[in-house]
Order: sequence, then C-alpha cells, then structure tokens
Amino acid sequence: MSKKFDFTFDLSPKGVQQLVDNLQKYYREIVNCREDILDALTKRALELVKQNIKATTHGTGELESSIQVEKVSKEIAKVYTDLFYAQFVEYGTGVIGKNKPHKNISESGWSYDINEHGEEGWVYKDKSGQYFWTAGEEAHNFMYDTLVQLKEEYMTIARQVLKERGII
Repeated sequence: MSKKFDFTFDLSPKGVQQLVDNLQKYYREIVNCREDILDALTKRALELVKQNIKATTHGTGELESSIQVEKVSKEIAKVYTDLFYAQFVEYGTGVIGKNKPHKNISESGWSYDINEHGEEGWVYKDKSGQYFWTAGEEAHNFMYDTLVQLKEEYMTIARQVLKERGII
C-alpha cells in the first residue's frame, strides 16, 4: 500500500474510526483519479486504433487521420471516426468480406453482399475519378481489436495512474 495512507489500527473505537476515516479518504482519492484514468485510457485507445489501422489496411491515411476522441463525462469517452466508409473497412464487404468476416459479426447485425453482386462484384469510382472492380473487402477489425486490446490493458493503465498519483 501507499505510504500516503496509514491502514494500521488498534481495536479500540478510536482506532477503528481512524481506519474507517482513512479508508474513506483512500476511496475519495481513487474516485478523484477517474478523469486521469479515463484520459490515460483514451490516449492508449487512440494509439491502439491508429496502430491497428496501419497494421490491417492499405489505405491512404485518411482513415487513420479521421480518428477522433470525445470526452462525454468524467467516466466516459468515445474514440470514433465519422468517415463514411470506415464501417466498410471495419466489417468488410461483398463475398470477400463474407468469406473473411468481422470477428464480432454475430453481434453486429452487419450484412455482406446486400446487393447480391456475388462473385461478379461491382465497379466503383474513387475520388480521382478512376474506376475499379471489386468483389468486396475482408473485415479489418481495427476498432474491435482496439477494444479487445484495451480490455487487456486497462487495469495496468489504471494502476499506473494510481501509482503516479501516490495512491498505490
């Protein structure tokens, strides 16, 4: 335990009351760190999502630079993109996406090949006006993988913040 808090006590009423007071102070200190913990978690989520985009896509960097962070409250933050095609990169499209679907497809409600192009695929025009043919794209899971990684790291990150604040 931290040197900042003294949890030794005797069994006298005064000793027990001191312990209760110290535990309440300790609890308040931890609660006061929640924004710092959220900030650290959000920073790490932003790093992870950008790493996952780089590792799983072959894009222009537009998707990576579109990632945003919004603090909703002292306990909630969002890491998101409002780029319209990000969902197609995350979940995949067409028969290719259906053959290599998103890791969490059962809970997402996502549908592949909704226009029933099948193996014939479709033609699309990019921003420069060039035409391309595709039968879809596999799922890249950049947001989902970030969530999984952050779930694995969040206790370590929270402990580090508490340690830096002298609470543990």
